[in-house]
Amino acid sequence: MSDRTIGVGILGTGFARHTQIPCFQATPGFEVVGILSRNMTRAYDLAQEFGLRRAFDDLDRMLKVEEIELVVVSTPPHLHLPQTLAALRAGKHVLCEKPTALHAGEALEMWQAAQKSGRLALIDHELRFDPRRVRMKEMIDDGFTGAPALVEHVIQGPFRADPLRPWSWWSDAAHGGGALGALGSHAVDAVRWLVGEFAEVRGRLVTVVKERPDPETGEPRAVTADDDASLWARLAGGGEATLRLAAAMRDDPQTLLAVHGARGSLRLGETGPLRSRAAGASAWTDEVCDDLPPVPAGTKVPDTPWARAFLLYAAAIRDTLRAGRTTLPGAATFEDGWRTQRVLDAAAESSRREDWIGVETMGTRA
Repeated sequence: MSDRTIGVGILGTGFARHTQIPCFQATPGFEVVGILSRNMTRAYDLAQEFGLRRAFDDLDRMLKVEEIELVVVSTPPHLHLPQTLAALRAGKHVLCEKPTALHAGEALEMWQAAQKSGRLALIDHELRFDPRRVRMKEMIDDGFTGAPALVEHVIQGPFRADPLRPWSWWSDAAHGGGALGALGSHAVDAVRWLVGEFAEVRGRLVTVVKERPDPETGEPRAVTADDDASLWARLAGGGEATLRLAAAMRDDPQTLLAVHGARGSLRLGETGPLRSRAAGASAWTDEVCDDLPPVPAGTKVPDTPWARAFLLYAAAIRDTLRAGRTTLPGAATFEDGWRTQRVLDAAAESSRREDWIGVETMGTRA
């Protein structure tokens, strides 16, 4: 395996600024070469902030830079399709943020392009690399729970609760905003990865904060995206799943992921150990797992489970590219992105129809 440095080009200034750029810079073997924003002043300012050599407001110009091998698509979802296709056509490896696309048809087109590209093409579900989740999957695969009968997944927090938080693309369903996409994509991917595919979905999407101030005028602007979503699902392999995605609750952030079967149960919070309880046991047991890596001293990496898991993901991507491979075991692919997107589409359609929707009816089948 070589020890060459891999050049990274970043598209977007949100999650990329707070997590991805610091994590790539804290991972030996990467250089974040440049950042792209539609606003050149903002791109330049962020390049200065992070010591990057290049700033761009034109994607074609960035893609012509030979030293950029990996393009990170961390823009709003309505831009994922054109930017991913452009990067793959330019011969770049791609890491795309979730949700994959606006709908399953776009996600399928991206998957097909990834297959033809011969490049590493991944979706940014970094929590798959959390050692606690890795151990959870190992225990399920080894039969600890038996056939999963019930899966619970809760992601909730106050990050959209403040009605004075300005309107943004997150407030706009047409641009892919909303809790279903932002939080549901992680939840659905986790359930699929742990226990298998969804068969049918019943969804309920709610907009709690119905207006937000326009960031330029301050005038109220209608919110068209959900900030609260609930999903009930029948799984293809039997069993059921309940997903709760709440972005407008005035409560501390909370994540719960639990799998229950006839033989036992597994339970994992946002922090703390993986816990197990075999059938008939009187108490929960803390499982021994590797720890998430600590935040590297002197870096801008935030101390969150997401960022600390991304450090592991980044290192795995580095090793994969240095070895000349185009697949990374355990990582979410664009096929995963398509399959997850179909579940999200089914949930949204179910909310509109107020009825159960079969996942197989969503999007063109591969």
